[in-house]
Amino acid sequence: MAFKHFSIRTKFLLVFSWLALVSIFLTGWLSYRSAKQALETVTFDRMTTVRESQKQAVESYFHDLREDMTILPSLPSIVRATRDFTDAFRALETRKGKPALTPAERKALRAYYEKQFLPKLQRASDRLHTVEEFWPKDDRTQFLQYHYIAANPYVWQERGRLNKASDRSRYSAIHEQVHPVMQNVVRAFDFYDLHLIEAQTGRILYSFQKETDFGTSLLTGPYRETKLSRAFRQARKGAVTFVDFEHYPPSLLMPSAFFAAPIFDGSRVTGVLAVQISTDRLNALMTSNHNWRAVGLGETGETYLIGDDHKLRSDARPLVETPSEYVRQLLALGTDPTLVDRMTVHSTSILYQEIRTEAPTEALRGITGTKITMDYRGIPVLSSYAPLAITDVHWALVAKIEAAEALAPVQHLRETVRALGLIVTLFSGFLGFIFARSFTRPILLLTERAAELGQGDLSKRVPVTSKDELGLLAVSFNQMAENLQRTEEELREATNRELQIARDIQMGILPTDLSSFTSGTGLDIHATLEPAQQVGGDLFEVTRTGDGRVVVIMGDVSGKGIPAALFMAVTVTLLRTKAPHFVRPEELLQRVNEDLVLLNPHTMFVTLLCGMFDTRAGTVSWASAGHMPPVLIRNGQRPMLPFEEQGTVAGIASGIDIQGHTMAFQPGDTFILYTDGVTEAYNPNGDLLGEQPFLEQLSPQPGRTASETTASVMEIVRRHAAGALQSDDIAVIAVHVTGAGDGATAQSAEKTLRLPNDTRALERAQTEIESFYAAHHVSAELLHDVRLVLDEVLSNIMQYGYGDKPGDIEVLAAISTDRIRLVVRDRARPFNPLEQPEPDFSTPPDDRSVGGLGVYLVRQLMDRVEYAYESGENRLVMERRITR
Repeated sequence: MAFKHFSIRTKFLLVFSWLALVSIFLTGWLSYRSAKQALETVTFDRMTTVRESQKQAVESYFHDLREDMTILPSLPSIVRATRDFTDAFRALETRKGKPALTPAERKALRAYYEKQFLPKLQRASDRLHTVEEFWPKDDRTQFLQYHYIAANPYVWQERGRLNKASDRSRYSAIHEQVHPVMQNVVRAFDFYDLHLIEAQTGRILYSFQKETDFGTSLLTGPYRETKLSRAFRQARKGAVTFVDFEHYPPSLLMPSAFFAAPIFDGSRVTGVLAVQISTDRLNALMTSNHNWRAVGLGETGETYLIGDDHKLRSDARPLVETPSEYVRQLLALGTDPTLVDRMTVHSTSILYQEIRTEAPTEALRGITGTKITMDYRGIPVLSSYAPLAITDVHWALVAKIEAAEALAPVQHLRETVRALGLIVTLFSGFLGFIFARSFTRPILLLTERAAELGQGDLSKRVPVTSKDELGLLAVSFNQMAENLQRTEEELREATNRELQIARDIQMGILPTDLSSFTSGTGLDIHATLEPAQQVGGDLFEVTRTGDGRVVVIMGDVSGKGIPAALFMAVTVTLLRTKAPHFVRPEELLQRVNEDLVLLNPHTMFVTLLCGMFDTRAGTVSWASAGHMPPVLIRNGQRPMLPFEEQGTVAGIASGIDIQGHTMAFQPGDTFILYTDGVTEAYNPNGDLLGEQPFLEQLSPQPGRTASETTASVMEIVRRHAAGALQSDDIAVIAVHVTGAGDGATAQSAEKTLRLPNDTRALERAQTEIESFYAAHHVSAELLHDVRLVLDEVLSNIMQYGYGDKPGDIEVLAAISTDRIRLVVRDRARPFNPLEQPEPDFSTPPDDRSVGGLGVYLVRQLMDRVEYAYESGENRLVMERRITR
């Protein structure tokens, strides 16, 4: 029937029905396309945010680890352990030129390789192995592996709990001392294993996990072809090296990556520190501790690392959550069943799963981008990828989520539009058109506002024009935007409160009135601290010791915010309570370091510079724990550094070695102590001030007060910054010697000797001490008395204090204008000579008790004798006035 034969009603119905049908499907298609693009954009933005967050976390992890590997080998405990283990390994006892193992012990070690190590290795390997491939040929290696592996009461991966083997070798004695320290390092840095390797032979002198590489040589032994050997060879050349993952046989082919760094003993590389990083730590970073949903990865999203061989460097999410389904998918894609079996045995996809899809391939080419592509299971995903900047390896990172999950709302919208199209065809075209327009307009507006909200504009709102579902959705959207805006403001306020609390802690603990410490000393001291917007941990302290020395301390705590402020408060409190009881700055800093190590669960550290001014002797003693040295400004001379050694930072490791430096000062001298906020001040171009330009701008001006000196330093910083935002605290202390104190400034000198417990060293000590005093014009009579006193004191310490045990004795000889001073320190048995009774000279010599004459002689020849026993150390102080 022709169209003209239809009734007008039918024509209207047909026309409007057609218009309604076209309108609804056209509107639905446009809505679908717009929503899909918007959702893809939002999803890609979310994936990129996750990618960048994970990228920063991984790069920071390896950067921090590399920084740690530059510090750890320089710790005295590491250097000393390498030296001691080297000597102990070479000195392992043998029987008549044969190894110390009995046949039964060697058989037990062989049984361990045959019945424990080799079966486990074979199960994880795709080829046959023999014991001879890994059997140690060296007798000493067999000795150590028997006692620390075969005879170890703990199972594999728990052998590190063994502190000392049952043998009585010197090696095991050293191991008993060193192992707890290494255990703390492994736990603090979350390493899987730690090795100390001899540089010359490649011998693994120490291993925390005690695997089969323990005691072998990385140059000639069974593991000479491993990446650990390659890392060792590079490190002993002086470079910190990281090597990529490999299937490491001693760890039963577990994927293993290593960091290695040289150990310097003086200027010579004596060993290499190598650590095996934990895959658990890397997986925790990439999986957010298996909490993918919390970081916006939903039910199917994940992030993974991939190497230049296109193999994973972190575990795939499906292997963690649904391993059986993951294995089924891999086998369905044609993956080698043997490879899948190895993956199942080790419960990891690292070095097993190979991915050559578009996203990782482009990332490994150095390209950063987003793309919808197929993943390694043949499933469409939305991927965001980027290369990683990690020294020594070529890795990339991919963040992805399945398209089905990401675009599920759009798919739902498409089905809804289809259903609406079928319904709307039954209505009039006009009503259908109006309905379609009223239906799509709020959705498009909501999509637009959602995109603006995703870009960070939290002020946008959606007008509520109805009370239907779209109106409720608009209300919910507006409430969400308001909540986000309010949360952002609350976070900003909380941050400001935290900064103010930290600043109050920092400023409240520092001294304000310095006059009580400098009155009558001839010293003019002024300190200033200019805080930055971000709270740091700069500190200073001025106090006096029990004998009247003025103590000036400058420090800088690592980190920012409340943790740094609290650690600074602890440090200042320790310095304030400990300083009055010490007369040598290096001893004070060593004591404070030991206390900070015990009070430092977060591995923070602090740099400290301490000066003790003895205004009676006219000397100042300096010691530094990782802090830059002071600046000395002397009349008519350019500013200079009295010493350059900075030492090791405090708070991280026990037993650090801090050197002292003593020098004479004179009226008119000015010492400047400062923190790195001075030399690391930025200008608008991003340039640092630097140490040398700072020294060049300091000009000696006679008569300048300490306050004027600190003001001039701050002016140098402000002039360089030129209005740039201050990024770190700036602390400055100026000490000006006026020469107008109660004690006269005089010239003095010191000499320190360290002697072994060996009577053959007595003559050298007496000769050097006599030469020192003779050079300062001490009379022959006094020199004779000094020789008698030294001979008596040192002989008693060696013969009765230490006996046959090894030990050291420190002798400090000092001279000032009116007296000489001898200080003898040792760690022998406590002995107070002042408590010994004087000899009874009224009885005949044959009837007197043996001993006591030497102590009596010392007390008669010296004007003052004092004794103290502190922290396991004997300290004997003897003084005698000089008669000119």
